Amino acid sequence: VMQQNSTGRVFVLPNFFFYFTNNGATGLRFDFPLTSVNDLEVINNTEFVELIKTFIDQSQLPPANIIIVLSNTVCFDRNFSPLTQNILEEEISQFLENVPFENTETKRFANENGIKVVVANKDFYTSIKSAFERKKFVVEGVSTSFAIGDILGDQTNLTPQAVAALFEKYNLFKQSSFLASEKPTP
Repeated sequence: VMQQNSTGRVFVLPNFFFYFTNNGATGLRFDFPLTSVNDLEVINNTEFVELIKTFIDQSQLPPANIIIVLSNTVCFDRNFSPLTQNILEEEISQFLENVPFENTETKRFANENGIKVVVANKDFYTSIKSAFERKKFVVEGVSTSFAIGDILGDQTNLTPQAVAALFEKYNLFKQSSFLASEKPTP
């Protein structure tokens, strides 16, 4: 009999992430070493992935189905008011050109004022994702806290209610996952 995988959430902030399991509100914290990540740029991918794997081992985390949630502080975002399609696309592409990452993934969220465009550093979240995958975790999605509005409150200090929301809002995270829009690499 296959044991049912537990579920987890990796909540990513600029200098560390928290790992939450579905049976506890206290997160395990992993601090990013400056030698491998600086300003959301992965400067040593091998080291970063290895250190996350070591963290998983030392924390004795069993493989789980996880969603990686990028906090609003690790994404660039901008609101665009409803404009004609051409102007809108022009403004969005100008915004994207100013994002300081080489390799990005973008999501658009409709809101009452138009559109919020959210950009993440793909290299950054891919490193975290691959570390967990190498430890037999199943990454079901990589999303952002923007997917669930302002529910989380102060994202540097999540309340137990906010942690619960990370699990309850599964469908919204899944629908807004960056992975869903990624083109398969040839």
